[in-house]
Amino acid sequence: MKDKEVRKEVRGTVPGKDIPMPDAHKAKHGTTRSAEIKMSMTRMRARKLKRKRTIILAVSISAFTLLVLITVMVLFFKVNTVDVKGGTKYSAEDIVTASGIEIGDSILSVNRSEAEKNIKKEFTAVKKANIRKSFPSKIVIEITEYEEVLFTAVGENYYSLDTELNVVEQYDSIETIELLGMKRIYIPGVTRCITGEKLETEDDDIPEMIIELCENLMKYDLFYDISDIDFRDKFNITFTLGVEYTVKLGNILECSTKLEFLKGIIEKLGEDYIGTIDLSSGNIKEAVFSRG
Repeated sequence: MKDKEVRKEVRGTVPGKDIPMPDAHKAKHGTTRSAEIKMSMTRMRARKLKRKRTIILAVSISAFTLLVLITVMVLFFKVNTVDVKGGTKYSAEDIVTASGIEIGDSILSVNRSEAEKNIKKEFTAVKKANIRKSFPSKIVIEITEYEEVLFTAVGENYYSLDTELNVVEQYDSIETIELLGMKRIYIPGVTRCITGEKLETEDDDIPEMIIELCENLMKYDLFYDISDIDFRDKFNITFTLGVEYTVKLGNILECSTKLEFLKGIIEKLGEDYIGTIDLSSGNIKEAVFSRG
């Protein structure tokens, strides 16, 4: 009887299809798979947490190290020497005072840009102030000054200028300026003459002409032999060369060629002649010399 029942069950299955799994087996297999997934997720969370802790630890150590370094530098890297190089017009002590840098300051806290501005604001003859830090405790201030080579009168005051017409200093006495060996320049229609700024005139051409003349006088090594320059008539510019010659340049056109020609004339005349050299005829290769 039992054999017949078994055969019935077998005959009742469809060929080529799986025999249905018993419910108990299904339950066991599902439980195992679920446990594996949970274990895998737990391991992943553990790895992520470990990486996160490692990163936090590394960042904390770096931040702490940086904080310690900064603290050490602030406490121990203090200014104990300030060297001033270059410049002759102002004393080193005055330069340091103007900079605002003090002995005992943290070298890290020294604001170089602000100190440079302070120096230039206080001393108009300073063209450039360059400040650098030399660790652990030294500050070096390098000063470049405008070259005061010209002076002009505006009202009752006298002002020194460089060859680019930067106004350097104001003087009350012409004697002081003359002792400094500056060359006097007569400039018409001055509208603005403030220390630390460019000189301005009613005629915008005048400053450009002066700069061009100075550049060419430098070019031919004549500038430092000049005693005065007169631009009161821009079409009849004149200057005195040493004590020997008064030079009539005429206008500024062909300035370089005229001065090259002038230098050749002076070399031929030598030191025995005193008089006027006139280059204003319009012919740049022609000059008239008259004694006295």
